[in-house]
Amino acid sequence: MRTASEKLAIIRLVEESELSVRRTLDEIKVSRTSFYRWYSAYEQGGLDGLENQGRSSRRHWNRIPADVYEGRRNDILDQRALVKARTMTKRKIHNLQLAGYTGEATGRKVSLRNRVKRSHKV
Repeated sequence: MRTASEKLAIIRLVEESELSVRRTLDEIKVSRTSFYRWYSAYEQGGLDGLENQGRSSRRHWNRIPADVYEGRRNDILDQRALVKARTMTKRKIHNLQLAGYTGEATGRKVSLRNRVKRSHKV
């Protein structure tokens, strides 16, 4: 990054040069975009306009604000926990049924023959 005095010296050099702006900038290895940005800043604000500005906050058009993100993130985590709990419960019930236990409070084991009979009832 160049200082304000360096930028001003480049502007003066280009203004006083007998070469075209393009050729002068090519010789001193300064991009035309940078030069014209500096020149515009100098015209509007003088030497103070050439001071290095802090970079803008790297805000993207689609970035979710932090407070909204945190709230939504917690909602999603809660929802995932519920789904996981439901899935685990369904798996446990299914595994118990495969092992031969009924869903009754007694938890007694049912023989394979009775399970087949129950599953074919209409």
